[in-house]
Amino acid sequence: METKYFIQTLRKLVYAGAARRYKDLTPAIVSRIETEVYTLCEQGRAKTFVLWANLADEIWDSGMIMGLGYGAAPGSMVNYCLNITHVDPLPYNLLFERFFDPTPGKTLEVILDVENDYVETVTRLIADMRQEEGSSIKLCESSSLACIPHRALLNDFYCITAQPTDVKTWEMIQAGDTEGCYRLGSPIAREQLSAIKPTDIFELTALEAMLRPGNMELLPQYREAKQQNRVWKCGIGAVDKLLAETYGLILYQEQLMTIAALVGNYTQFGTLPFMRTFFYGPRDSALAACREEFMASARDNGYDEEKVQALWERMERFGPCTFNKSHAVCSALTSYYCAYVKAHTGD
Repeated sequence: METKYFIQTLRKLVYAGAARRYKDLTPAIVSRIETEVYTLCEQGRAKTFVLWANLADEIWDSGMIMGLGYGAAPGSMVNYCLNITHVDPLPYNLLFERFFDPTPGKTLEVILDVENDYVETVTRLIADMRQEEGSSIKLCESSSLACIPHRALLNDFYCITAQPTDVKTWEMIQAGDTEGCYRLGSPIAREQLSAIKPTDIFELTALEAMLRPGNMELLPQYREAKQQNRVWKCGIGAVDKLLAETYGLILYQEQLMTIAALVGNYTQFGTLPFMRTFFYGPRDSALAACREEFMASARDNGYDEEKVQALWERMERFGPCTFNKSHAVCSALTSYYCAYVKAHTGD
């Protein structure tokens, strides 16, 4: 157990941040905060997050700006409340358990995205901070903020990405006129934008997930499903609702994890190893054992075996291509902002 001081300090910092982030602390928000804070304190991580929060404050107080988030860290509401990340995980169904792995010996990692001009300064700040054993905070290799042409425009970054609804920006994105925009400037990205014509940030996030090595084979399936408004369904209501966002395709690791909890009755932190088994390959004994466990749990939960079998085949087909949704959301929002700047300034 953590010392009382760090537990109390973490709770105080998180709720102070939540009061800044949210107009109303709804039961869903409070429940999420309590779950995360309790888990972190039980796992002896309160001091780590207090130190990380102090680092984030020092970065902001020095006039430096950070990107929205990187990797799995945006899945944590604690990170969001402490100004370590800058995307609310609730609207995007991002998972704390994708970020936090309680397995003994696992390193807890946060990767910060800061302006290139301040990399050396933040590197020194990190070096001066005594990191707790089993935790790591470091900088990403290439900042997403480098794509924004004028630093003054960064002041609007968080406001605009919180409301990605500008008509002119979406028209430009749908036309594929995104040369020079973060993650959207390549010929293949521009071609897919003009073909798929994303209409909201969820569709742009799906594109971010598919525009990755090994995942591009999913693009024609997604495009066809959207154009024909054809959504694959397994007949299990909660799963069909979950996959409707991606037209029945399983694109995100978080979708696999949620299915494990919904259908297989896996515990919160049992869903991460479940998801990881799909990257082992169909001939691996771990995947075969996982299938047997999942099917048995689904039967015990009263699900129709034929529907569960169809769902498993879908997961086995798409599982190795799934991408981290937390990272994809942040990339999509940053891409949108770059497109917004281009649409309204021409830069």
